Amino acid sequence: MAASSAPLNSGSSRKYRKSLLYFMIFLLVFLVSTTVLMVYPNSSTSLIKSPVKTLKIWCISYGVLELCGYSLLCGMESDFDHSSASKRSRASSTIINNVSAKVVSSIKYGLLIFFSSIAFHIIAVLYGAPFTETVTETATFGVLLTTIVTIPTLCVLGTNAECYSRLIGSRRPHAGVESCLAYIVFFSLLGAWLGAFPIPLDWDRPWQKWPVSCCIGALSGHTLGLVASVIHSARGLEESSETFFSRGKSKNF
Repeated sequence: MAASSAPLNSGSSRKYRKSLLYFMIFLLVFLVSTTVLMVYPNSSTSLIKSPVKTLKIWCISYGVLELCGYSLLCGMESDFDHSSASKRSRASSTIINNVSAKVVSSIKYGLLIFFSSIAFHIIAVLYGAPFTETVTETATFGVLLTTIVTIPTLCVLGTNAECYSRLIGSRRPHAGVESCLAYIVFFSLLGAWLGAFPIPLDWDRPWQKWPVSCCIGALSGHTLGLVASVIHSARGLEESSETFFSRGKSKNF
């Protein structure tokens, strides 16, 4: 029993280490892209005065940094898992397959991101967003939700239907990357929903206009989800490491 528990804890530790790296990168690029937004001219009121232009800048910067950071991490994992000798022996036979697979994946992910923006646009209209007025603002809000919900989900889960079934259908994601991703999705969407509550109030504040308050709520929820995912991963890694070393000591003594 002791011999079989060591690999299990080793795998658990690696699982939490992987999720910690993932979501620390997402948190880092979120902070960097938000900093880019803050140093934009009229940073204190740009989201309120021109939400469409400001959100376009933020979504582009965050989305690109997300994809670049995740690609860099995947490349590091690939280099770690495969030796250079084995890669050289297979390079000539697999380079065409790798390129074609990347092209197909890029097209597939691009289509999913596009349709996700449309889906969020439709959902926003069904929840009360103006149908014919402020179409651009609603479309930008859909792009924002795609950037903070769909892109991280595609980066982590890809197109694995089983993972989506656990995450959305049964609501029982696996511990590690999937549970951390559930934090991000839940808090981002919850923040967007809560952000709609001040809109009908008669406070006459400029940030109450559609979709500013919902965007603020979504970004706040996304921040909370990222922080919760990092804390969850760090605690899981610490607990799995402590369990591994405690079992090692009990085995020796």
